[in-house]
Amino acid sequence: VDQMMMNVSLTATDDDESNLMYNLPYYTREELYENGNGGNELILLSFFGRVYDVTSGAKHYGQGSKYEKFAGRDVTRALSTGCLLETCIGSKDSSNNSNESFELNDKNVKEGKKWISFFELHDSYSHVGYLKDHTPIDDMIDKILKHEDQLESAKEPREAIKS
Repeated sequence: VDQMMMNVSLTATDDDESNLMYNLPYYTREELYENGNGGNELILLSFFGRVYDVTSGAKHYGQGSKYEKFAGRDVTRALSTGCLLETCIGSKDSSNNSNESFELNDKNVKEGKKWISFFELHDSYSHVGYLKDHTPIDDMIDKILKHEDQLESAKEPREAIKS
């Protein structure tokens, strides 16, 4: 993304419901928190719009653990930026997700990719659904790639003039 930052909004439209992949359910933020905050022993979290069952990692995400505030929440911003403040963790309320935008730069993209791999390849965490009001990761990647292509296209004419 070449030193240039782009602001990414993490809000999807209702049209995204028609794109259910693998017949997995969509969760509202309220449902994610209510069902996955560890109170009923199930621990869910969302990252780039994908909901993961991380119950087997209760020592990391369960009550009394270092990352217990991640349980039942979207952690895209927190993990991609390394910010563990409450303001960097997704809202529990679908009507109050105004702090869900963040600067997506090269460092955040690289860190986000590491975490995607971590959750996707983890032997005991499962992808169990999608966060309803979140931009799917494929759409975010498409935006990043399009932005990179535009940057490359903008460089080409200047390089041709130098020759």
